[in-house]
Amino acid sequence: MLTTLLTAALMSAAVAQQTDTVFAVRQGSRLTIENFSGRVVVRTWSRNEMRVVADHSSRTAIAINMRGADVELEAESRRGVPTAVDYEITVPVQTDVSIEGTFTDADVRGVQGEVTVETVQGQIVVEGGSGFVSLESVQGDIELTGATGKIDVQSVNGVMRLTSVAGEIYVEGVNGSVILTDINSSDVEATTTNGNISYDGSIEDDGRYSFSNHNGDVTVAIPAGTNATVNVYTFGGDFETTFPVTLAETRRQGRRYRFTIGKGGARIELESFNGRLRLRRR
Repeated sequence: MLTTLLTAALMSAAVAQQTDTVFAVRQGSRLTIENFSGRVVVRTWSRNEMRVVADHSSRTAIAINMRGADVELEAESRRGVPTAVDYEITVPVQTDVSIEGTFTDADVRGVQGEVTVETVQGQIVVEGGSGFVSLESVQGDIELTGATGKIDVQSVNGVMRLTSVAGEIYVEGVNGSVILTDINSSDVEATTTNGNISYDGSIEDDGRYSFSNHNGDVTVAIPAGTNATVNVYTFGGDFETTFPVTLAETRRQGRRYRFTIGKGGARIELESFNGRLRLRRR
């Protein structure tokens, strides 16, 4: 009944080409948005309510479907043709947010729940998120700040930049650089095919850190007092380090090195087929 009333009210508002509504939600709610084209902006407030502001054409209605703690937003066109919708949504801080689009930009800030964004062509910016954060764009840059938990970031054509992120981190790119700054983690895996990789963060004694690049440089900055065993492999590039270690090649085809910093402990793997590998002090 509530869904029917909301949909009817929003269809009448669509003539003015804007939907603006506020409704109550449960604590720990989950917001799911499917948007073919446009921009999705999500912000937070302290109320147990959601506000949805959507700009769209007069032939489009915004359907709000509520099932328990789940809220689903979807644009419905009278002619069945996908249309562009720009959303500005305000949600409770602990809301889980899931956004899926084709030509969609996403900007999510302040959410302390799980965040999932998947778009074919569009930029993704997320500040916050905890528990599980998954961001994927085929064509577009991704920027993630202040997230904690299990982090999964993937892009085919775009730069991936993670700042002040903590937890289990996996980053994969095809054509684009990976920039990891102020990272706090004991489990990091970063790989890209064409582009550079840079890492500046913690190295825990029981941690595992893997950085792999096919065609580009890898630069890893680690703090003083680090204890780690380092494995290096490069086929057609060079290796540089500012640590006082003796390098002994252990393989003739390509160059493979293994050495220990401090007492060992953490495992660091640096690999590049055709690029320079650098290990330096922070």
